[in-house]
Amino acid sequence: MSFTIDVYYYGHEGDPAVPAVARSFEDLDRIVGQIAAVEQANPPVLVAQERPKYGPRRKPDHQIKIDLNGWAQVGAISYVGPAPDAPEGAIGSWVTRADREIEAAPTLYLDKATRTEFPRNAVLPLDLVRQALQEFRETGERPSCVGWQEFEVW
Repeated sequence: MSFTIDVYYYGHEGDPAVPAVARSFEDLDRIVGQIAAVEQANPPVLVAQERPKYGPRRKPDHQIKIDLNGWAQVGAISYVGPAPDAPEGAIGSWVTRADREIEAAPTLYLDKATRTEFPRNAVLPLDLVRQALQEFRETGERPSCVGWQEFEVW
């Protein structure tokens, strides 16, 4: 099964409150390319439509945030949601973890309004970020093709 991904970002129809919808590999690849090409006022958010929702406002049980820099060909991912291999209902927050830091990588932000930076070791090559996002589209789970580290801020 693959998932339908809502992607909230600036530059899509001029309104980040209206998501772009990725139903295929090509859709998500195109959207990621658009995000990488235009600096975002805040990190884009991705959610899988078919995943569980909770509360009266039907909020998703998970969220991915990304910050990408197309010029430098790098990005970082934050995931909040069900903790793998944990008891039912356990929620955690993580950011990616690179095997090696990318020396010349620009600063990437988890939240630009508060200037909350991704850790330097969370920055990955853009192709690996794309791969992880495609895995998320395919599984609806936190991607396993990248390393993760717990992170308190999301």
